[in-house]
Amino acid sequence: MNKQIPDLEKIKTSIPAEQAPEQKLSEAQRERARAIGKLHDSFETLFGASMGGTFAHSGEEGFSGDAASIYVLISLQNEKGEKSLELVKVGWGEFSKKTFEDDKYPVLKNFPFDIYCLSQNDSYFADEKLKKEMAENPEKYLSEHCLFAANNGQVYLAERVGYGTRHFGKKIIPVPFDEMLRVVRNQIIKIKSAPEEFAAFLRELPDDPVKLGRYMSDLEHRVPWLGRKELKTADEKKKTEARKKELMHILWDMGVERTGIAVGDAKAMGSVIALKKQFDFENNQFA
Repeated sequence: MNKQIPDLEKIKTSIPAEQAPEQKLSEAQRERARAIGKLHDSFETLFGASMGGTFAHSGEEGFSGDAASIYVLISLQNEKGEKSLELVKVGWGEFSKKTFEDDKYPVLKNFPFDIYCLSQNDSYFADEKLKKEMAENPEKYLSEHCLFAANNGQVYLAERVGYGTRHFGKKIIPVPFDEMLRVVRNQIIKIKSAPEEFAAFLRELPDDPVKLGRYMSDLEHRVPWLGRKELKTADEKKKTEARKKELMHILWDMGVERTGIAVGDAKAMGSVIALKKQFDFENNQFA
């Protein structure tokens, strides 16, 4: 893999949008920003707001409570079509080693790639020195600043080898963006739906942008959100329609490029149709 590291201008696309206005970016940078946006949406859907509700405790496995951000290291194409590394923020909260070992977030144990936790002080890159270090060598940056990494049920706690310095006794391997997004989307299906149910819903969606727009707009306006008590007493037709609406919003949150549901919103409908085409209906998962 080409190990070229992005410069500071390119790395801005990994920082919140308000710090990197899209109109100031090149087409390649905008494409990277869109890709990262899809990844961010998907992780947010996967973790949900509850990810900010975990708390570390002082002295727990040598890690004291510290507000932290979750990052993944992925490879994306730069302006020249070469692979470059991006450190992308996908969540936040207060974490500990126990967070990744108990049953509260078992999904984290199933990823075939690493998830890294950085303290808020490090992860927002407010310090120009930290920003420069990260841009020049994200792998080195992670090895020196991570609180811990989680992968396949294992947690690698940072070992202090000097004041303010940490390192992991493991190799940091960046993962291609497409693989990352595919795995996250499949995890979302397993947690928020069932593969067979999600496949059946996708099959029902029209492949024509105009027809799809009408389908989604009708569903959105026809079916109200139902509370638990209302769902319990609703007839089967209402329950089925309400579930379709839930699945539609799960689909939106998987990182489609645009989420408008108005009839005639061709860009939004095209994004959903493209997502449908990436689905392997034989195995009920994104390929």
